[in-house]
Amino acid sequence: MKTLNSILTLLLLICFVYACKNKTQVITKTVENGKTEAVRVDQKQMKNANDSENFTEAKFTIKGMTCEIGCAKAIEKKLAKMDGMFKAKVDFEMELATVEFDTKKISTEDLVSTVKSVSDSYSAQDVIITK
Repeated sequence: MKTLNSILTLLLLICFVYACKNKTQVITKTVENGKTEAVRVDQKQMKNANDSENFTEAKFTIKGMTCEIGCAKAIEKKLAKMDGMFKAKVDFEMELATVEFDTKKISTEDLVSTVKSVSDSYSAQDVIITK
């Protein structure tokens, strides 16, 4: 019994150490009216954040979603996995997606086709570049 407790304790410590390896860093970026805003990014996002001059923000409506957990989260995950995507957020209630992406790697047409690739019942409309 003592050995089992020791093994479980060791496994728990290993989990904590591994979970803490994903360090985050705060970067600043310029937003509207010349103001700066602090953004916390992890190591995976840092490689993209170094190219921040190529990043832009866009908002667009998504039609055809029927639920928040299945539809909105599936679209959000698919957008977030795109190469060059910095941040993706899908709001089910407002039928609105907000994304920050690298304009050298992703076009607005890519955003529309990615949403459509999740399911034929979804459509992205009215893509507006906000910054």
